[in-house]
Amino acid sequence: MRAVRLHCRGGLGNQLFQYAALKGLTRRAGINLEIDVSNYSADAADSKSFWLSKLPIKARVLPKRSTGPLQRRTISTWQRLAWKKYDEPSLKPDPGFFRITPGTIVSGYFQSLSYMLPRDLDTMAELDLKRIAPTALLDFIREIKPVNYVSVHVRRDDYVGNSGTHQEKVIPYLSAAMAALRARLGRGQVKFLVFSDDIAWCRSCDLFTNDCDLIEPNRFGENPCFDMLLMSECAHHIIANSTFSWWAAWREMDATKICVMPSYWVSGWKTVDLGLKPMSWICI
Repeated sequence: MRAVRLHCRGGLGNQLFQYAALKGLTRRAGINLEIDVSNYSADAADSKSFWLSKLPIKARVLPKRSTGPLQRRTISTWQRLAWKKYDEPSLKPDPGFFRITPGTIVSGYFQSLSYMLPRDLDTMAELDLKRIAPTALLDFIREIKPVNYVSVHVRRDDYVGNSGTHQEKVIPYLSAAMAALRARLGRGQVKFLVFSDDIAWCRSCDLFTNDCDLIEPNRFGENPCFDMLLMSECAHHIIANSTFSWWAAWREMDATKICVMPSYWVSGWKTVDLGLKPMSWICI
C-alpha cells in the first residue's frame, strides 16, 4: 500500500501538530503514514531536533541518509515523478488537506483545530509524554498537584526582534491574563509556574511577583517533552503565541481548566481566524 509521507519540520510543538493532523487523517482513511526527517540533523540535540522519535509513535520514520548534491538532485527528480505533492497553501485551514491521497508528500504546519478534530485518542496515546518522563519529573508533578498552579509561558529566544510575533503585546497580555486568573480563582488562592527560554529576563521582570515560581529550562533533562509535560500538568494555563504551550494546554483537556491565549498569533493573524481557539479558551 502506498503511504502518505510527511516532510516534517520545526520544533516539538510544530512536530506534534503535523503528526496529529496527518496521523488522524491517515488512520481514518486506512492509509500508512511515513515521516521524512531530512530537515533534521542526526547529531543535533537542540530544540529543533526530531523529538517525536522519543515518543511511542507508530508511523514509519524513514532512515536519514548521507547524500551528496548529485544524489539529492536524483532523489528530488525521482520524487517529483513518483509522488504527488501537497504544500499547505496558507496558515488558514485548507479543505484540500482532507483530499490528500496515498502517494503524496505533505509539507505544512497544520496549526488549526480543523485538522485536530475529532480528537483522536489513539493518536494522543502515541504522543503520550508521560511514557518517557523520568521518575524525578513524575515525583515533582505529584508534589505540585495540590497547588492551584497556572502555567505561564514566555517565549523570547527566537521571537525578540521579530515583528511578526507581536512582542510589544507580551507584557500587557501577560499582565491582563494573570490579573484575570487572580480575580477568577481568588488572590492568594493561585500561584503561577513560569516557563521560558529566557528565565533570566523573567527574573528581572516586575510582572512576576511573590505568587510566581520560575522553572529553569531542562530542569529534568535535555528533552523539551519534559518541560511540556510539566506545563500540561498545571491546573490552568496562560499560553504564548507558541505551538509549544498550545500543545501543553491541549494535551490534558479538562472542563475545569481555564486556558488563556493571546488574541493575535503571528504576523497579524487573529488566533480565532486560524482555528486555534477551543470553544472554552479565553482570548486576551
